[in-house]
Amino acid sequence: MTDFTNELNRVLLALSNHENVILTGDLNARHQAWGDRLSNAKGNIVVNETISTNLQCVNNGAITHLTNNSTGSVIDVTFTNISSNSRKWTCHQVHLGGSKHFPITIEITNTGKKPNYFIPKQRLAQEISKNNIDMSIANWTYNFFSKRTPTLGNHTVEITSGLPQGSCLSPTLFNIYTAQLHEINDTQTQLFQFADDLAIISTNTNKITAAHNLQNKIEELQISTY
Repeated sequence: MTDFTNELNRVLLALSNHENVILTGDLNARHQAWGDRLSNAKGNIVVNETISTNLQCVNNGAITHLTNNSTGSVIDVTFTNISSNSRKWTCHQVHLGGSKHFPITIEITNTGKKPNYFIPKQRLAQEISKNNIDMSIANWTYNFFSKRTPTLGNHTVEITSGLPQGSCLSPTLFNIYTAQLHEINDTQTQLFQFADDLAIISTNTNKITAAHNLQNKIEELQISTY
């Protein structure tokens, strides 16, 4: 159980400074706290290690797994720090394929904050200047995506970030903006990009090690984009 405890603590530590976290999986952890009829060793560990975090178990007592004696168990557990007003957890007690686990869906309606997925023009201008591009071209490009004011119905809005949809120049500008991500090299992962789609791949004979490598890479990429 030591390995299970250590791995759970590592995950909880990695998530401790993040908002809108969903932690879910087949933990083989049974506990009356989330509606199982009994508690096992892994269930006690999960309860003890999560009690001091801001994560709450959102299981509603529904059976998530059919046991051999058909009584069922609750070993697929979900924790989150998203407000109960903004989430809906559902266990669909139907059989899919040969699995004894029931499918689970988690609907997020409104987290209260909208992340900025748009490219800030000041940051893009900085990246353009690093590539020895003639300043007249760099200035023209900066003006190209500045002060755009589309009209939506009777309202006119100013777009302060992002690239024009459908422009043949936008993919090139996006590649310039994200080029720094490919400079974060390591021997554990590979980064592939096609247009605005990014994929991180890690291979290892141990799936926990592979997942750890992927998480480290994601955190490095997040830091580099700040």
